[in-house]
Amino acid sequence: MYLPDIEVNRRLNTTEATLNNVTIHGFCGASSRAYAAVAYLRVRIESGEVNTSIIAAKTKVAPTKPQSLPRLELSGAILLAGLKQIKESMNVPACQIFAWTDSTIVLPWLFGNPEKWSTYVRNRVVEILDTIGNHNWYHVKSPENPADSASRGQSLQELKNDELWWKGPDWLRVEEEEDCDKLQELLKVIILYI
Repeated sequence: MYLPDIEVNRRLNTTEATLNNVTIHGFCGASSRAYAAVAYLRVRIESGEVNTSIIAAKTKVAPTKPQSLPRLELSGAILLAGLKQIKESMNVPACQIFAWTDSTIVLPWLFGNPEKWSTYVRNRVVEILDTIGNHNWYHVKSPENPADSASRGQSLQELKNDELWWKGPDWLRVEEEEDCDKLQELLKVIILYI
């Protein structure tokens, strides 16, 4: 499909010198209509400036048979895990990859013992754990989750002007010290769910 009003910058600012300053941040989300995953490349260049770029996205329409929102959120997490080829093609170490969800139900499923869950949940959790593990999953507030834009749908004009969709959340583009504080805060929230 040709969309003349939409342009995607393909320059990612990655070089040998910036390889250690590259992280991939993937977000997943769902609504009753669809579930989605989107990934961003975050690069801190030599000047210290942080650039983010959308590098992949995938959306699927929710099944016609009604599903609970937590199950749809889990399906979004599977979509995100399926974007693992980004990591492989860009040769980014696992410690530089971060997975984000706004689901407070999916995170305990990922950090818990899969044998405690129903067969449906267990099979999907095991698939996610086998693909990307659970060591890099974090919680993101719903208003800061760009995957929600895809799962809820947007007009072309809304998409064109959606800074969250094209660049990711604002905090993804802040300096390292602030990132560490944000991640520590998020880890405290996650520990409360376990």
